[in-house]
Formats: sequence, structure tokens, C-alpha cells
Amino acid sequence: MRGVSVEHVLRLPIRLRGIHLGRPVDLILDKDRRRALGFEVQCGDDERRFLPFAVAKIEEDELAIPSPLVLLEAGELAFYTKRGSTFRAIVGSDVVRARRLLGELEDLRVEPDGTVSSVVFATD
Repeated sequence: MRGVSVEHVLRLPIRLRGIHLGRPVDLILDKDRRRALGFEVQCGDDERRFLPFAVAKIEEDELAIPSPLVLLEAGELAFYTKRGSTFRAIVGSDVVRARRLLGELEDLRVEPDGTVSSVVFATD
């Protein structure tokens, strides 16, 4: 399987040079659900912020960011969530291909550029 599991990434801490700044709580996708736009982040100061996918480096044990300035304020978070879709909102939804029900969405895999490369689903 290609890409990295969204479920895995959402369990990683967000760090700046080893300093814990927060954790991702959801992944925001574009309206077509084909590309990751960024993360909704619960920061250490209890604020929710937006972290653009393109600036986060997915490591084995963390999401590394180059600066705290890449964590955008609540207004930017609202902008992206209103225009896109969230991973948590689509988990459990039906996966259909050629009008045939394949199963229930469990996870997505995304490439470093944010492209959704595969869908993981459960069948009966």
C-alpha cells in the first residue's frame, strides 16, 4: 500500500524541534476528498488552529513543523472546514465503485503531496 495512514498521522504529536505544540484532531480534505488540505490542531493553549498539510513533515514519531507561525488561527481553520470535508466526518461512510457497495470507509492513505492514494474499507 502506498502513502501514510491518516489514522496513524492523527495519533502523532506536533513538534517544533522536539517541543510539543499540540496534536492533530482531524484532517481537512478538499471538497472532492482527493487531496489533504491540512490538519485541525488542538494546541497546548487549548486553541484550535489550522496546519497546512504542505508545511508539516510526517516523521515516524511526529509531525514536524518549521515554525509556530505555520499554525494558523481559528478564522483560517473555519475557512477550510467550511469549504472542504473532514476525515472524521466521512469515516464509516459507504465506499462505492461503479455503483457497487464495497464496504465502509475505515482509513485513507495520503502521499507526501497530500494526494489521497488509497481508501481503506471494511467488508462484511
